[in-house]
Amino acid sequence: MEIPRCLAENNGVNPDDTLAQLAKLHAEGFSDCGIRADGSCGTVSSELSKVKTTVIRRAYEFVSLMLRIDEQITRKEIVKFHKKQ
Repeated sequence: MEIPRCLAENNGVNPDDTLAQLAKLHAEGFSDCGIRADGSCGTVSSELSKVKTTVIRRAYEFVSLMLRIDEQITRKEIVKFHKKQ
């Protein structure tokens, strides 16, 4: 329970109260509840989907950049190779 405690502390709310509220929600069967960005307890599935979407978008941008760099390096090496012959 260190991560929820740190999230609560970083949001300026009482970590003990927040952890108690979170444990109560989990005991009631709300297993998809967690600490929200504002420090309150509740369903975080919408926030997680935003995070996942952002991570996938950033990964796509990174891979695209790496492929462009690789393409440039390959072009330069091909030109050097043909000049030597």
